[in-house]
Amino acid sequence: MKRIVMGVVITSALGVAAPTLPYNVVNAAVEVPAAVKAPAAAEAATGTEATDTAATDVTDAIDAVDTTGDAIQANVNSYINPRWIDAENLLVTYVTNKGEKDYIFNTKSKSKTPLLGEDVNEADAVISPDAKKVAYADENNEVYVADLESKQTTKVSGDDHAIKSELQWAPAGDKLYYLEGDKTNVVAELTISTGKIKKIVNDNVNYKSNLRISNDGVKFLYTVTPEGKITADSVSEETADKAANANIKVDTAGTETQLYVYYNGSSKPEQIAKTKDNKSFADMLPDRTLVYVSTDVENEEKLPVLKAITNNGKDTKDLVSDLGIMQSLVTRDGHLVVLAADQSGKKAIYEINASTGEKKKLYDADDSINQLFYSSNGKHLAVSMTGDEGDKVGVLIPGYNSYSFDDITK
Repeated sequence: MKRIVMGVVITSALGVAAPTLPYNVVNAAVEVPAAVKAPAAAEAATGTEATDTAATDVTDAIDAVDTTGDAIQANVNSYINPRWIDAENLLVTYVTNKGEKDYIFNTKSKSKTPLLGEDVNEADAVISPDAKKVAYADENNEVYVADLESKQTTKVSGDDHAIKSELQWAPAGDKLYYLEGDKTNVVAELTISTGKIKKIVNDNVNYKSNLRISNDGVKFLYTVTPEGKITADSVSEETADKAANANIKVDTAGTETQLYVYYNGSSKPEQIAKTKDNKSFADMLPDRTLVYVSTDVENEEKLPVLKAITNNGKDTKDLVSDLGIMQSLVTRDGHLVVLAADQSGKKAIYEINASTGEKKKLYDADDSINQLFYSSNGKHLAVSMTGDEGDKVGVLIPGYNSYSFDDITK
């Protein structure tokens, strides 16, 4: 699947285009679309406590997290994005300076085998709801579905070569959804049996990301990162090659990430929670309650806040505001979980009651843990861990009155 590099175009009085800057140069506090980053990286929202000691401890605990709101980029020679196939097998992407490749890891033997052969470019393959197939987009933006047992592979996208990112299955397993285009401005639907592609959201709004689908396949949630505005001093045609040295001005007003909801079959999406905060880790609970992590872009001393949106977007309430939240997620079986640091800087994994905000600590977490991955039934947990020579993948090993996270990729 393609990695999309997002940029912001500089305009000037000159009629030619000036250089394009990476979006995180414009506003390092905004959430970068998922197409830009490595999928294993956890969306991040950093924050600090008002007191100096607590602020330092929390910041130290999450100092490896990129404040763009989406994950640290994967290091070369890293194992990232673990996806549970069954109770003993994980699909993991291996990143090297030559590219990316998916492998199946057995959590018991720690053996690994290529998903579809060493010569197949199937990185970031997504597992079907019944865990019998995977889907992926290759370097030509063609979509394939492969049977996990027989390894038989079928192209399902016809002759369409538009850029595809954030590929995912419909809950019924009969369709695939993805974000289309180099600016991820389209939400598309691909019917597997026919290869028919339908643009279900095509509103010319750029930089959609973090696509989520409700368990019944009716409600779609995604974020939008508005483009920053950059202007440069006027330059003449004769000095156009020196435009990069012109006085550049950056206007980040209105670039905070925003939430949009689309109901399948409706005429257009609807913007939800029009507030001036960055919104990361947006997701849906089984009852369609929306949850996200809010970061105050104007107050770096304020901790991120886990929020819930109910009543069709009309009501918003704070669930957790006293932890340095590094990731929140909704498990497939409907539990709300966060990876966070307390005021002493110690990391832990908590389950959150989405009605009351009550926290239940599930596990202490080593400082190296930076992202969580639950199995579809919520019984198995894999983690991404920062290592000296790249990211690693560990799995939770329960024991009698104890537990550990075992590195399966060493």
